[in-house]
Amino acid sequence: MKRFILVAGILALVAGSASAVPGWSGGWIYWDVQPATDQTGGNFKLYKMYLNKDFSIGVAASNFDSVPSLAKYNYGAWPNYYNRDLEVLDPRSVGGTGSLVMADRYDDSLVSSNEAGNGNTPFDVIRINATTNAVTVLDGGQTGGTGDTKTLFAAVPAPRNWGGVTSNNVSLVLPKSGSLGGTGFAYVFDSSGNGVIDNNLTSEKKALVAVTNNPLDTAFGPDGALYTAALSGGTSSKKTTVQRQFWGAGGSAVSQTYLTLTGSSLINKDTEGPGIAVGGTQSSPIVYLTAMDCNSLSAIFACRDDHLAGGALGSDNVITWGVDTVVELWHSGQNLGGTTINLGFQGYMEDTEYSDNGTAKALLFNTYYAGLFALQLADNGMLATSIKQIVADTSVNNPAKAPGGSISGFALDMDPSSVPEPATLLLLGTGALGALGWLRRRKLR
Repeated sequence: MKRFILVAGILALVAGSASAVPGWSGGWIYWDVQPATDQTGGNFKLYKMYLNKDFSIGVAASNFDSVPSLAKYNYGAWPNYYNRDLEVLDPRSVGGTGSLVMADRYDDSLVSSNEAGNGNTPFDVIRINATTNAVTVLDGGQTGGTGDTKTLFAAVPAPRNWGGVTSNNVSLVLPKSGSLGGTGFAYVFDSSGNGVIDNNLTSEKKALVAVTNNPLDTAFGPDGALYTAALSGGTSSKKTTVQRQFWGAGGSAVSQTYLTLTGSSLINKDTEGPGIAVGGTQSSPIVYLTAMDCNSLSAIFACRDDHLAGGALGSDNVITWGVDTVVELWHSGQNLGGTTINLGFQGYMEDTEYSDNGTAKALLFNTYYAGLFALQLADNGMLATSIKQIVADTSVNNPAKAPGGSISGFALDMDPSSVPEPATLLLLGTGALGALGWLRRRKLR
């Protein structure tokens, strides 16, 4: 009988532990949509869709809010500079509420009268509660000085207390487009703890080194650095670079060129509109780019700095062609895992997000006319194993209903790690009681 209790206890513990493997059940995709009926301003239509763990659709796409926009620019004229402005401020995967943040001309009363109503009016940074739809202005637009938002194209959530400051629950990088007259990036944070950025407090702003090229997309890496894909030059002389920004000794801002595309690059140097995501580990980040390859096909690349310039193993935070590892993970028309996807007319690739759901790594990316795809990666993050189209450009789950409207970017908010279910807890409890009973009896002997 005693042996039975022990065996039963051990089996129950094993069964309970197996049922409690950490992971997530899925996550929400959020879009800010420029409606087909309004390409010159108006409202942002916010949509969300739930994805299951296998990237199948669990809850169909639906509109959950409409955020007023006072912006007067024509979206079609600036496809690269205003297209990735919806982000998750406090992800649920790390215990947050899943609220969203974006840059928008939301309230002209927050800026001086001589700026209000014209094309150079500063942008506001707004927070959107994806459950209650409540909108809060985190940072009212301002012109001049650190934190200038006149040419702001995004508000990118930064790691909490980035750079050694006290940021509470608001920590943002404000990148600006040099092509629209702005220079420099700013880091803003809520050091006072009142939930917003106080424009009159210089203690809530730090200047980052300017990215002189036109920033197209930004992403933080596991090493705590900000990676920015930027484009310079005219139609015949475009050049894409990736800049890496971080805080150095003494809290000083540092910017270095991580990647420069040349004529001999695996990636087309004339690529336009690359999206960027960063995975890997703190000691070995992997930078992913959605770009054109040298055959002018839409493609996804992985870049890993694993050698010094001379060829020795190590990291110098610079991709050296012919020395470091750069691979083409996938390109349009390639058969991958038995699936061939040809992007065709919707091939202008936009935003990309890196996902590690505990059991699988993947890159999610969308195209200009709102096709949404998942590229599953091997454990090392440097090999693609399969590709899946989640949403087609003509799907009922495509809120833009292309080709009239457009979705320029999206945000992914993964579920928090799963907790044991009641049945799992019962198994764990039964196993623990059985094992404790056996130990008690053995002690009494």
